[in-house]
Amino acid sequence: PVATVLVPVREQRSVTVTWCLPVEDPDEWWRAKPDSTVVSLLSSRAQGGLTQLLKAKGLASSVDGSIDEFTRSFVVLTAYIGLTPQGLQRWPEVVSALFSYLALLREEGVPPHVYAEERRMRELAFAFAEPAPPSSFVQSASGNLFLFPPREWLRGPLLAGEGAEPLVRSILEGLTPQAAVVK
Repeated sequence: PVATVLVPVREQRSVTVTWCLPVEDPDEWWRAKPDSTVVSLLSSRAQGGLTQLLKAKGLASSVDGSIDEFTRSFVVLTAYIGLTPQGLQRWPEVVSALFSYLALLREEGVPPHVYAEERRMRELAFAFAEPAPPSSFVQSASGNLFLFPPREWLRGPLLAGEGAEPLVRSILEGLTPQAAVVK
């Protein structure tokens, strides 16, 4: 991977790993939301997850994933790891643990219950969402108009449909050390 070591102006202990991944079928991608499943796996605090491992070793205080950019042709996915002082000294070990976790997910596959939980969490978030101020809602909705057909403008950005499994496998195949930018 490409690694950039920065000298911060104030104390900051973190490492970010970023990938740019192609989106082959944007309509299928937006219906299934495989990126959301991968972000949930990266951010999971569950037993056996990356966060638990790094915290147990005293190397990290947090692990989060996010989608930094999403277009009809590519997506930028980033893993953010908040480091402890010990983790800062051993950051290559932290990054190696991330790549090992991703390799495990590629080899073992994502458990089926993860997909069902992700869809259910999105359904609940949609059903019980607090109403947004009108100006915020319009600004958010207008940014999604080109992504969804008109009948999906309200629920499309929030709900996930079936079919994420092969897309998640494809994403995991792209989350390799060779394709990563580490900083």
